[in-house]
Amino acid sequence: MDNISYFKNNNLLVIRRYNEDKLVRVLINFSNDKSQSINLTDVSERIPAIATTKITNLQYDDKNLFFSKGQDGYIVVVPKKTPIILHSTYQLFNGSKKYTNYLLTI
Repeated sequence: MDNISYFKNNNLLVIRRYNEDKLVRVLINFSNDKSQSINLTDVSERIPAIATTKITNLQYDDKNLFFSKGQDGYIVVVPKKTPIILHSTYQLFNGSKKYTNYLLTI
């Protein structure tokens, strides 16, 4: 069984899955209210996300990596126990545009 760790920051859900081949799958979910019902055993299959979400940059060992987009979600696979800094921006529409920036180390 995979070792799964995660945390939430406002609307942002970050999940790391460790497996036997010492890789970690990092799942980034800019979620709506449905995020509360995510099944962590099946999280790699379904990742709901806000359509206006844009991930601007992912830095890993001074290299830019790109997320592969799953079904309305973003996935990147990196070596186990690797520090990752994620710069991300998403946009919400509630009468006017609102921008929120996150700087995360996971």
